[in-house]
Amino acid sequence: MSGKIATVAPQLIGKTIAHIILKEGDSPASQLFLLFTDGTYYEFYGGPLTGASGIDRGTLEDVRRYMSSRQEIVVGV
Repeated sequence: MSGKIATVAPQLIGKTIAHIILKEGDSPASQLFLLFTDGTYYEFYGGPLTGASGIDRGTLEDVRRYMSSRQEIVVGV
């Protein structure tokens, strides 16, 4: 498990996922967003899967708009 992911993983326990968005594009090549019911989200990104250093606050629309000029949403549950 990546160092960043291992550090954040305990913060994910007990959270309820409300939405999942998968994006693909030029840079980063892919992003996977887990959006939680408490108004936070966690992002996985990269070629080999990499994780961000923390959980960000935002809405489903914030994630959909994030880097939208360089990427398209592939999955948005």
